[in-house]
Amino acid sequence: MVKAYKSIAARAGAVMAIFGICHLLGGTVVALLKADAAGGYGALSADFRCFAETFILMFFIYAVPIFAAALLFRPFIGKLSAGVMLKKPANFEKLYWFLPAVYGVSFSVNIITVIGRYLFSKAATGEFKAESVFDGLNMDTPFTMAVLFAYTVLLGPLFEEILFRGLFMRAFFPFGRGFAIVLQAVLFGLAHGNFQQFFYAFAVGIMLGYIAVISDGIRVTYAIHATVNAISIIMMFIAKSAKLPLDGDVSGAVQITEVNRAAMSATVIYTLCMFVFAVCGVVSAVKRIRRARVTGLFPNIPPPQVPEGMSDEMNYVKKNRVKWLLTVPVAWLAAVLIIDSFGNNFILQMILKRF
Repeated sequence: MVKAYKSIAARAGAVMAIFGICHLLGGTVVALLKADAAGGYGALSADFRCFAETFILMFFIYAVPIFAAALLFRPFIGKLSAGVMLKKPANFEKLYWFLPAVYGVSFSVNIITVIGRYLFSKAATGEFKAESVFDGLNMDTPFTMAVLFAYTVLLGPLFEEILFRGLFMRAFFPFGRGFAIVLQAVLFGLAHGNFQQFFYAFAVGIMLGYIAVISDGIRVTYAIHATVNAISIIMMFIAKSAKLPLDGDVSGAVQITEVNRAAMSATVIYTLCMFVFAVCGVVSAVKRIRRARVTGLFPNIPPPQVPEGMSDEMNYVKKNRVKWLLTVPVAWLAAVLIIDSFGNNFILQMILKRF
């Protein structure tokens, strides 16, 4: 068991290192294409450029790491097809109503993070500019908005569920379900690549990981993940229609017209509805936590099977699993590459200066 755990930990570190490298490569390729604005690439239509850049990012950030994870984890989890992971549980509709709790927790964590960054930034520099997850995204035409919707709501959540709740979490299941849930949530948060989204993604990752365990698959988590992203993207589209700043910069005046007055009203109404939904979600989450304290986190789910005569060794592994994970060299490489994205891609900027 010790050898198996260390092997899985090393493979997990390798996958995250590949993820970090691919994130760097994808960003580099897109940045180089955008730098050719005066050349042939700049002569292409905005719609085609948006599609090409989205395809490149999805290939590097999702396709390559998922393929690598499937190969590296196969000796431990077998040939796990997307069809098996996406099978519909009998109680799908009941589990889907974890949605308010997931959204309420994510909304609350996001607000707390923004307030924390505001207080820290004001104390340190006297200035504050909110990080927007939509910075730099092209939303000028219906086609580019459709591409963004497909990337953010349909495909992105699917690939993330396969990688984190599907492959990562199942590989670490034998060493404790709770440990596997927390670990994939940490990796999920790091993969988002910025300070503000880390805590939000970590909280969402914990809840989605738990739902994936009790539903024995990722179909429910994919549906919830896609819905949470859809709520955010719809808000962004409405704010875009109202010509409101998405990064919190309100220094410039917003010209009021009949068109964006209606959009502003819709933004206020939508925001209030989502706030009420989030409050209800927090209440739902608290109730579910209290219920879990009585029934247990995983009622009616048998614990992972431990080979006969290996219980003592498994207990030894569980006592040292975090320490051994932190001693994997490739895990530190992954951490450097991923955390680099928190610092505005310093490595990426150094590479681009070479060109």
